[in-house]
Amino acid sequence: MGVCVITGGAGGMGIAIARMQGKEHDLLLVDVSQVKLDAALETLREDGIQAATAVCDISDRGCVQALAERAAAMGEISAVIHTAGLSPTMAPAPRIVQVNALGTYYIIEEFFKVMGEDSSMVTVASLATHMMARNAGESIHAVVDHPDDPDFEKRLNKLIDSMAAPGSTPAAGAAYSVSKYFSWRYTRRNVLRFWSKGIRINCVTPGNIATPMGKAEEAGCARTAAHMAIKRYGTPEEIAAAVAFLTSAAAGDTTGADLPVDGGFCCCTSFPQVGA
Repeated sequence: MGVCVITGGAGGMGIAIARMQGKEHDLLLVDVSQVKLDAALETLREDGIQAATAVCDISDRGCVQALAERAAAMGEISAVIHTAGLSPTMAPAPRIVQVNALGTYYIIEEFFKVMGEDSSMVTVASLATHMMARNAGESIHAVVDHPDDPDFEKRLNKLIDSMAAPGSTPAAGAAYSVSKYFSWRYTRRNVLRFWSKGIRINCVTPGNIATPMGKAEEAGCARTAAHMAIKRYGTPEEIAAAVAFLTSAAAGDTTGADLPVDGGFCCCTSFPQVGA
């Protein structure tokens, strides 16, 4: 069995993914809190799933590098599933940038070094990604396409400040949109580089998902639900099933894909709907 690394492994989505991946992989669950990881382990043990754990602040590149090295020491890495992230109600704008943007950059870069042929990475985008993608121009790409710039974090925060307006778009909301857009775009910009080592890289776009993090954004969920065909909350298990497909041999010719599990939001807001 290969090793499957799950960041955000103590969250609702991470636990659901671990339940599926743990049937065929040695698991390494990653989170910022050992207390939450211990609780996740208890939940998984009830289902007969065992896992190793690692505390890691993904906004610290040195910590991510050590995490990648530890995962590689466990055995051949089969999958890296990156679910860790912060929503607008969870942190101020600068911290959202550090975790969602820099954290994703570090995960992609450091695990690229230790992953090999026939392995797979999956990142998690958001509906905010797609709303921003429709309006993103060269001024935004001039910032988000250069994560190796020593001033990348500073430039991201400046971009977010320019987008935020009192009474309109809160800074945390703008930070979430920009950081998740970077994560989505950088994932898809790495298709050729990853395949040079035989690694596939894809992403999943969740809609409104019934996790504690998702339900904390109740107001935003209500707004997006108005534009969905399937208006219920999606389940963590539905995200886990999408991830399971993308990391499986059945998806052997799939890389660079964005798989929406969003109740039809992306289609309903992009294409005129027949009969609407």
